Amino acid sequence: MKKIFYLLPVILVGFVLLTGQNVPDEAKWNQPMQTNVYDPSAVYSDKLPVVRDYFNPLATNRTIETPYEVLEVTPNVRVLPRTNSWQSEVDIKRHPLNPLIMFGSSNSFNNVSGTLFISEGVYVTTNGGVTWFGSDTTQGAPIGNHGGDPGITIDKNGTFIQTHLGYSTSGMFANYSTNNGSTWSATYTITTGSQDKNLAATDDAPASPYYGRSYVVWSLFNLASPPIGISSTTNGGVKLVCSYSNKYICCGTLFSGM
Repeated sequence: MKKIFYLLPVILVGFVLLTGQNVPDEAKWNQPMQTNVYDPSAVYSDKLPVVRDYFNPLATNRTIETPYEVLEVTPNVRVLPRTNSWQSEVDIKRHPLNPLIMFGSSNSFNNVSGTLFISEGVYVTTNGGVTWFGSDTTQGAPIGNHGGDPGITIDKNGTFIQTHLGYSTSGMFANYSTNNGSTWSATYTITTGSQDKNLAATDDAPASPYYGRSYVVWSLFNLASPPIGISSTTNGGVKLVCSYSNKYICCGTLFSGM
């Protein structure tokens, strides 16, 4: 009888352990998997997109933290507001002698009167971008042969150089200004024919043997000639000289546009 009495606790413990192992796991997928795609109510309750003013989205100063510094970004400024003309393909360069002076340009055109007028804008700041002045027309004669696509640079002496397409005559042309864009030289013909996608730059490294030389490169749309044209000037855009007919040189190993 004593043996049975001692065995009862053992039997009870064993029963509890064995029956506990048979408890089924809680179902893991018994809740509906609702998403924004399959649950219309979730879509309807989402926040609407924030309306942004892409013409002047920044109206107050803001700070941006980077791993190296904290930057303060000032409000956007429309350098030359217009209502009846359009500006695109904006380019900007900094003066090498005075960082507060910057020269910007763009495709500028209007068709308000039914006649297309196109030129290259001249936008200048002398106080680091706080205020701007200029116009939508590069005032280098002949005015009617400015076809947009500005490629600009400022050489070591502060001369503004504006390269651009022609309009009345197809080709690549240039003008220069020695007074921060107030007046411009007559147009210099770099080359005629089907050209496009010009880009200008200057060698601003004092240690360079070509310091102060300015360049313009562009796409040649002529299968009989190499695909990239290059022209340079050492006198502030007065004349752009190279090896081919003293007008321009071409390098025949590149096949992409500028």
